[in-house]
Amino acid sequence: MTARRFLHGSIAGLMALVWSGVAIAGKKPPGFPGSYANELGTVTIKQTADGFDIDISAAAPSGKWVCDFSESGKLNNDGDIVIHYKADPPLQDENDEVTLSLKKNMLSVTEFRGKDGSGMIDFCGYNGRIEGNYRRKARR
Repeated sequence: MTARRFLHGSIAGLMALVWSGVAIAGKKPPGFPGSYANELGTVTIKQTADGFDIDISAAAPSGKWVCDFSESGKLNNDGDIVIHYKADPPLQDENDEVTLSLKKNMLSVTEFRGKDGSGMIDFCGYNGRIEGNYRRKARR
């Protein structure tokens, strides 16, 4: 066995061990990056050195409301991306967050708006929502 083949095998084995450790710790390997869409909008996720950059745009078909959400998030212990977003005070409750969950090619976006669920947000117009299921777009 050559040194190069041994080194390649060692690196591949180490990566497999790291990913299995991530799975054991309850986190999924990062399969989030990509583009997703539904009938009301799109989600783009890019991996960064310390987490993910997320851009979500949605609009009512009637044009009644528009949402533009752009924040960074990190994986939690369940393997979901959690974003504690920054609204302009006094709109922000310290518990406001957006969670992204991935199952196969379906991305689920969930909003949590304050302790009683009635928190105001500054990234959507009146009655607007980014919450919903988004299907992964095919790569071109």
